[in-house]
Amino acid sequence: FLRHKNLPPKIQQAARQQMLHSAKRAPHLVHHCLDSLPSTLKNRIIDKYMSDWIGDLDIFRNMDENFRSHLLSMCHPVLLHPDEFLFRSKESATAMYFLIKGELMMLDETELELEPRHPKIIARYRRGDLVGEVGLFPDTCPFRTHSVKCKGPAPAELLELRRSDFHLTIKPLYPDIYQTIKDLAMARMVFQDNAAKACLTNLAIVSKRRTVALR
Repeated sequence: FLRHKNLPPKIQQAARQQMLHSAKRAPHLVHHCLDSLPSTLKNRIIDKYMSDWIGDLDIFRNMDENFRSHLLSMCHPVLLHPDEFLFRSKESATAMYFLIKGELMMLDETELELEPRHPKIIARYRRGDLVGEVGLFPDTCPFRTHSVKCKGPAPAELLELRRSDFHLTIKPLYPDIYQTIKDLAMARMVFQDNAAKACLTNLAIVSKRRTVALR
């Protein structure tokens, strides 16, 4: 399919890597043999074979088993290589992520434009952290406010929960989980607002310095 569509080789390679990663971490997304089973049994099977990958993380280990198995059945594995962006500032936000392995950096996009080799790091994400949960609430913030990329030197592995699944499934069936993630997102928004104000102040200082230097 990829060859027939004449896609650039780099895109073909990235697609193959993601598909192989999905087949390894969440084979039910690639092979649909479990679809004929009752949903409860299917989710329990998914929970068992994904537990070796995510089982030692507190956020999953401490979850109710029924909720965890249902959540994992909705999530999509993501493989991110060093220096590869998970998302960029101003992009439309459509999902949140659980960081399973590796480390990510939140970058100030203004600093990234001014100093692409030395961007300002606003925050770091490590195993077990939630990433991009603000994007689940488009009424609050429909676009990404910052960029997030893989720090390296090792690749990062994540689970993606899409906004549609969050609102159509998590909200009505698990309202307490929905509210907890919403509270976290609102708290993160306050942090990002403060970070944005600091960045604007820094931008004004940098611009003033450059103006003085040109005189």
